[in-house]
Amino acid sequence: MEWIAFFTAITQVVLAYYNKATNFIFGAISVSIFIYIFYQADLLGESILNLYYLIVSIYGIVYWNKKNRAEAQIGHAKMMDYLYAAAIFIACYTALSILFIIRVAPIELINYADMYVTAMAFAGTFLLLKRKIENWIVLNLSNLVAIPVQLHKELYLIAILTAVFFVLAVLGYFRWRKLIILSKTI
Repeated sequence: MEWIAFFTAITQVVLAYYNKATNFIFGAISVSIFIYIFYQADLLGESILNLYYLIVSIYGIVYWNKKNRAEAQIGHAKMMDYLYAAAIFIACYTALSILFIIRVAPIELINYADMYVTAMAFAGTFLLLKRKIENWIVLNLSNLVAIPVQLHKELYLIAILTAVFFVLAVLGYFRWRKLIILSKTI
């Protein structure tokens, strides 16, 4: 199961790199498997995050295929995008904190890291849906913490996948930046 999730997740990020709406189909497949894997590893935040990714994948297929392509062009985040992303982060972190308080006491360091990874990924995915270049930065802030969490939980293949995501996000940032520059010269 991990290998199927691994390869479909890589396909999803590569398609996002190329700005293809079909990335969300592969995302839906991989995250459906990851929901189960993370739940079994007792990473509640990551499991909830992947449920969110499943919903986002369905929404993304619709949003990225809208006839009004101007709304979905790659661009820089505006102040309102940052405010929404910050609100998403705070709401997600708060909700997860409450869940962890209800579920386990005391909260361990690994739980705080799991909550951070999840909240940052929620915010980054919002920016990805809006096709804001800053999504790659926010998602990598999540990836940097996710890798040690996954290693701690002995999810080695998933940690490798997250490291691949990190590299692809760096490449995606520079590719999208080039596309923004090219669109301004046309």
